[in-house]
Amino acid sequence: MEKSLLYVSKSLLALPREEVEIGCIVAAARCRNKAMGVTGTLIATYHSFAQILEGERSAIDTLMNSIQCDPRHRDIVVHECWDIERRSFSNWTLAYSGPASCIALRLEPLLSDDASPLQVTQLVQLMVEFGRLRR
Repeated sequence: MEKSLLYVSKSLLALPREEVEIGCIVAAARCRNKAMGVTGTLIATYHSFAQILEGERSAIDTLMNSIQCDPRHRDIVVHECWDIERRSFSNWTLAYSGPASCIALRLEPLLSDDASPLQVTQLVQLMVEFGRLRR
């Protein structure tokens, strides 16, 4: 059985190089994810990240260990981790289309300890829809 995981974090990337740095993150993640059989999507705002990863449990655990040590972000919060029968982002090693400042209002509340399950569910649905539109 495969699993899917949603985490959010606060970005430590500094303007004006933020977009260049995110481009490097995306390029490296796409190569690494392909090699590990992982798919997913990334949303970045100017202050935070949200990512859904999908794949074999051991691959997701390995990636999360690496992500938690990455100095480009902090305050990593795993909001959801669930078993999946089929992937939502099967065509994407990492779906990403650039900074999403319009998503910030949905993402920022999830960086606090009092995020509601409804807010988490809404973000997951938004990210899944984003992945479908990017295909």
